[in-house]
Amino acid sequence: MRRMILPLLLLVAVACQPATMELTEEQRATVTDELTQAYTDVTDVISRFDGEAWLGYFESSGDMYFTEFGEIWSWSMLADTVRAHWPGMQMTSFAWGDLNIQVLAPDVGIVTTTFDESFTDAEGTPMDMNGTFTAVWVRTDTGWKIVNASVTLPQPEPSYPEST
Repeated sequence: MRRMILPLLLLVAVACQPATMELTEEQRATVTDELTQAYTDVTDVISRFDGEAWLGYFESSGDMYFTEFGEIWSWSMLADTVRAHWPGMQMTSFAWGDLNIQVLAPDVGIVTTTFDESFTDAEGTPMDMNGTFTAVWVRTDTGWKIVNASVTLPQPEPSYPEST
């Protein structure tokens, strides 16, 4: 009986260990290439102010969040904002900075980059915007989708009292 218990305990102990996933260099390279291509495609979409195509890059579920201007938006809030403000806008220039890609799994990656854009709003007022964009991407049955994204815009330097 003791002979049967020890192997059973070892089997249970091994089965209860956390699963670790080591990615191969090939897997990392594949995800990196695919996310780099996604940013190339997104550049075209943003440059044309194609709101519906831009929204198509986001997971359209209650699990998607987008932060900007100190607010957390659901997918529906993002969609309402894009649909309300993008029509009539014209992009003058748009560029991403270097893409900093972290591959977390064969189907998950985080990309952080800077952006610089100049555009005119629907009333023809010229505007410039730059900042950082960080997005968590997940591979789905319909391609890579953003499940969480954050835009950070430059803020004025805080003023601190002089130390004595």
